[in-house]
Amino acid sequence: MNLGALTETVVSSALVVCFVFAYMAEYTGVSAVIGSYIAGIAISVTNYKHEVFEKVEAISYSIFVPVFFTLIGISAHFAGISKNIGMILIFTIIAILTKFVGASISAKFSGFAWRSSLGIGTAMIARGEVALILAGIGLKNNLLSKDMFAVLVIVVLITTIVTPPMMKVFFKTKALKNTYDIIDIETTKGA
Repeated sequence: MNLGALTETVVSSALVVCFVFAYMAEYTGVSAVIGSYIAGIAISVTNYKHEVFEKVEAISYSIFVPVFFTLIGISAHFAGISKNIGMILIFTIIAILTKFVGASISAKFSGFAWRSSLGIGTAMIARGEVALILAGIGLKNNLLSKDMFAVLVIVVLITTIVTPPMMKVFFKTKALKNTYDIIDIETTKGA
């Protein structure tokens, strides 16, 4: 049997399962995201999960992700956003603190050192696609105004932008220490 044909069949079948689950979720009144997530869980327990992941990841990042972010960009109206600067600041501070504190404390209770726990908390700050998807659903169903949608999009952007520099504070020193440990080990071996 041709392995290329097998891979195409498996990936095509996985995409069909994903779209059927997404449709059924929407049909029952639940977000398509939930249906897609359940499809992903179902596919992850098969022997083909790695093949599907590799192929679908390429498809999603080349087609679906750009289309999604383009749609979000088209949906956001930033005219008059200056009147919501206070709300943007408040939401951003709340978004950063809740993720940072919650994830840091959880990591500490899981047995990590404080520095690692704070690094994990920092890594969790970024808000991403799910927040944008939920905001998009809220806008579509008239649960959010266009101004509030724009505020949430900006908060997601800010938290995504501030996360990498904040992570460097907690992980850069550790990476350098590990590099020195490796150098010391190699120097000791050579002596």
